[in-house]
Amino acid sequence: MNRPKFGIAREDSVFELKAVDHNDAGHLVCVGSGGCIPFSLKYKRPALSVTAFDFNLDQTVRTFSISSN
Repeated sequence: MNRPKFGIAREDSVFELKAVDHNDAGHLVCVGSGGCIPFSLKYKRPALSVTAFDFNLDQTVRTFSISSN
């Protein structure tokens, strides 16, 4: 298993929410990482379509398994 690597640790979605609201966006693509940002966005904006990605397959699997529960 590859160990997850993190470059930036932010646990809130303030920046993303401001961008979504400012642009009246219906879809957002963001780094999945641990899932905090994409799940927070879906909670705060249920109608928003969120696509989360990560270059580390192991991290992607972790994020997907959280969303599947």
